[in-house]
Amino acid sequence: MLVLTRQVDEQVLIGENITITVVSVSGSQVRLGIEAPRSIPVHRREVHDTVAAQNQQSSHSSPTALRRLAATRERR
Repeated sequence: MLVLTRQVDEQVLIGENITITVVSVSGSQVRLGIEAPRSIPVHRREVHDTVAAQNQQSSHSSPTALRRLAATRERR
């Protein structure tokens, strides 16, 4: 892991097209601005982990749950 020290308004470049800017520092919180192409997803780790866990759980649906889902769609 690369560890850098930056001050407000200083930047870190990743590759040719991603820029991370320190927007503010207040106590133990740091606000970052991230500029990246729309084709590159940028997520907070906790959001990414929650979505990944939900996707994993959904992929292990029981046959009963799948039948209920199919029946719900047929009623529409």
